[in-house]
Amino acid sequence: MKKLIQIMCLALVFVAAVSCGGKKVRLTDGEWRLESMHADDETFVLMDKNPSITFSDTSNMVHGYGGCNNYFGNYEVRNGNKISISTLGSTLAMCPQIDTEDLFLHILSNATSYKISGSELILYDTLDKKIANFTLIRNK
Repeated sequence: MKKLIQIMCLALVFVAAVSCGGKKVRLTDGEWRLESMHADDETFVLMDKNPSITFSDTSNMVHGYGGCNNYFGNYEVRNGNKISISTLGSTLAMCPQIDTEDLFLHILSNATSYKISGSELILYDTLDKKIANFTLIRNK
């Protein structure tokens, strides 16, 4: 009886460890909404409809909404957390937030590394300064 209880306790501990481990969030897990961006030691809190970014898990393509236009481009991840976002293009609508959108796309192209903590994505520049904060809003 004592052995049976020990085996059941070990099984319970194993099941708890497996189910509580949680799934690690990946860059390609869904759509990320921009919460704030940082440039020239200023923090910008954003527009009515915040820009977003989605990283493809089947190609090195990135796309999203810039605050005025939809955009697209390429990305590459190296050495774990090093990232480059390049060849960005967008649709050509004009709107009052176009300067903020231009800054957002510029910030994306300056990203050199990233960190994911829970459902938060942080992009950093070459000086390891935080340049953008995103929240995961939709899982794939």
